[in-house]
Amino acid sequence: MNHDDMRALLSSFIDEEVSESDRLTVTAHLNSCPECRTIMNELMTIKHNVHTAGDFDLPYGFAHSLTRSLHHKQDVMKSWLGIEQSAQRLVFGLAVVVLIIVGLTSFIQNEEASSVEHYANEFVSDSGSTAVLMKRGSISNDDVLIAVLTK
Repeated sequence: MNHDDMRALLSSFIDEEVSESDRLTVTAHLNSCPECRTIMNELMTIKHNVHTAGDFDLPYGFAHSLTRSLHHKQDVMKSWLGIEQSAQRLVFGLAVVVLIIVGLTSFIQNEEASSVEHYANEFVSDSGSTAVLMKRGSISNDDVLIAVLTK
């Protein structure tokens, strides 16, 4: 049994709500683990302080105020839930639109991209690059940018 499982049992152990086998397991672990023993002592102190705390009177209308506050918080959470769902749908829709645009753009410019990649990957002289670009019939801004970056 690891420390997390043991710490989950400590509260039940202090309240004497564990089976005999779990009680023996917790006792054996506490004898060998000072860290869990410290946590158990803290829990026992809390339990003692709760039992010895004096009774006090709540203000008039406390239960009603608490109930009203809880209902208000639930209403606010419900109103945000609708907005959150709408925002999620909007983000998903925009992502789909972006993917479609990127896909169409790459499909439409596929031929031009391959010639530009070919030009960018080879180190050709100015006269060679001019010949390649002139075969296409026009020089775009992208072609000029690539020529500048590769020089």
